[in-house]
Amino acid sequence: MDGIGQPEAPYPPDGALPADGALPADGAPPADGEATAPPGKRRRIPWKRLALIGVVLITLGVFSLGVATGWALGSRSAGPSGETVTEVIAAPTDAAGGVPVLPDVRGLLLVDAQQAVVDAGLPVDVVETADAPSALAAGTVLRQDPVGGTTKVSKVTLYVSVPGAVPDLVGQTADDARTALLQLGAEFQQEQVFDPAAAEGTVLALDPAPGSPLTSMITVTVAGPAASIFLADLNPVEGGCSKDDTSINGTDFPNSLLCGASSYESTAAYLVDRVTTSLDMTVGISDDSDTDVSVRMVVLADGRPVASVDVGYGQSREISVPTSNVLRVEIQYSSTGEGSGRLALGNARVTGSPEGISSLDTQ
Repeated sequence: MDGIGQPEAPYPPDGALPADGALPADGAPPADGEATAPPGKRRRIPWKRLALIGVVLITLGVFSLGVATGWALGSRSAGPSGETVTEVIAAPTDAAGGVPVLPDVRGLLLVDAQQAVVDAGLPVDVVETADAPSALAAGTVLRQDPVGGTTKVSKVTLYVSVPGAVPDLVGQTADDARTALLQLGAEFQQEQVFDPAAAEGTVLALDPAPGSPLTSMITVTVAGPAASIFLADLNPVEGGCSKDDTSINGTDFPNSLLCGASSYESTAAYLVDRVTTSLDMTVGISDDSDTDVSVRMVVLADGRPVASVDVGYGQSREISVPTSNVLRVEIQYSSTGEGSGRLALGNARVTGSPEGISSLDTQ
């Protein structure tokens, strides 16, 4: 058959037509000087050109990475100990075209505060710093002098927080302690306890204790108000004095005990359960008694006499008896005059902590 066993004809030289005069498959003769690839084969890009393209792409990538890294680190440099610190970049002092106004930089970190000052058109060398103990993060601007909004500034002092200690505020008022702690950046938590030896509102203790490292929360124990209850509202364990309104030497006492006095000694007793601190009252003869009556009264604490008083008609005596750690209070009384009348214990009351007073046995 045709073509079988025949050798393949060589590809014609560049620019020559095949012997039979046929054109290439695309129907167009090759351009002058253009090499024509053998049929069935693709043209290949020379390896030198590929290598050149690769080198260019790698160079562009390295350059881009360097630019990005330089931009990210452009405002940072290494400090003396190798740590990274932020530089303050000074702005032109006349950048605003007017008189520079000192900004309020309280609460900013020092480096940010310095940058805010120079951004406002002030030279960085006007800034001075001073340490201020505080519970806030170290390096925070607590206050400034002069204040923000000031113009024509030649110097500004920034008070910067440093670790501090809990101040000794024991004995001060709660309001003064609160002010002092807030100035140190610490929160104030108040607890109240009753202390008969301290005036109400006086600081008794701090937690953490004075001298300890300053923390963000300080618990302040303050002397709280005392509570009291009228003796007439307690259940007596002995005696027959009655609760009533009365007048003593012309003064009304709406919460009083009236005890009928005779020549025989009588006793009225009350349990105070070691939770009270004092017994206070006005002692006299009720104004509706005979004018010639007089009475002697003795107060006993757990059987020990702690106060005594003699009163006549038209007289009154104020007494205050300590009752700390006392279990039982007794009032002994008897008439020393000729007439008959009633011993009046005007507004007699015991005082103690709110918790202790609320635990007493009341009527």
